[in-house]
Amino acid sequence: MTDFTVRKVWVDGPELKPTISMQLYQNGLPYLDAVNLESGQESYTWKQLPVTDLMGKPFTYTVDEINVPSGYSKHVDGTTITNTFTPGKLAMQIQKVWVGGPTAHPTITVQLYRNGVAYQEPRSLLNGETSVLWRDLDAVDSAGNAYIYTVDEINVPRRIR
Repeated sequence: MTDFTVRKVWVDGPELKPTISMQLYQNGLPYLDAVNLESGQESYTWKQLPVTDLMGKPFTYTVDEINVPSGYSKHVDGTTITNTFTPGKLAMQIQKVWVGGPTAHPTITVQLYRNGVAYQEPRSLLNGETSVLWRDLDAVDSAGNAYIYTVDEINVPRRIR
């Protein structure tokens, strides 16, 4: 008989980790029931597993995580399962509305802020342009906290305020 221990590694994400389910495989086929690892559990050991079949041919044991939690990617390397936090992405679009004034509008510059801090390079809206779109913005930080995005015009000419 032999024991088979699997190690669980989390990379980033909220402190409280989701429960995961692991399936043991014997020669590529599911063996025994899947087991759950709760937040904080870093390993699991299947005990007293047969080493060979009745003909003396050795069994090969492997493990896989089933139903990977949303927001994580999985990598299995032997007896180690690593889940890496992969925060969702979002897009943000702003629309500039001109009220009154001449038909030709000056170039304006807008700045994207993330949690109140300037983020990425400012973008310019040239005469006639009315919108800016930012793509692939992280929705949350590595701990799972939501980012707050805002936009403001910068360097606004005095006559336009």
